[in-house]
Amino acid sequence: MKNTNMKNTTFKCCIGECNHILQINSQLITHHIENCHQQALIQLNLIKYAYYCATCDTYANQIHYHCKSCEFRGLSKYDLRYHNNLYHKKWLLAPNCYKNQDCLDDNCKYNHYYYEKNYIIERKDEIPMSICEYDLPWIYIRCSKENCNKDHFYSK
Repeated sequence: MKNTNMKNTTFKCCIGECNHILQINSQLITHHIENCHQQALIQLNLIKYAYYCATCDTYANQIHYHCKSCEFRGLSKYDLRYHNNLYHKKWLLAPNCYKNQDCLDDNCKYNHYYYEKNYIIERKDEIPMSICEYDLPWIYIRCSKENCNKDHFYSK
């Protein structure tokens, strides 16, 4: 029977044919690199400790965090959160009106155009002309027109 906890706390050295099984512990990793991989020690330019990144399957001289949606790598959880909010946060569109563009109700609060997806990622997607130019939730600006005939983002 396998010990699943052991699998999460150990890894196989990622340098060449080394095959040493190491614990995920920066002091032990640093000690292994110092004793077995002098060239890696030079390349890492260690300040204090070496770290193993399972996502990169390599050693690094500092802890870093990976975006699950792109190649971004941040040095802190704050960097990663900021990146995700800027480049991956989905802004939901308001629900569609069942009458679509045939709607004659000036007070209808639903969207009247068809969109392939029900959200927009502000830094990735082109914002259609049918979306109100005064509805910009990513900078906390919302359309305040009483009878705006354009489509809008979902509002809580």
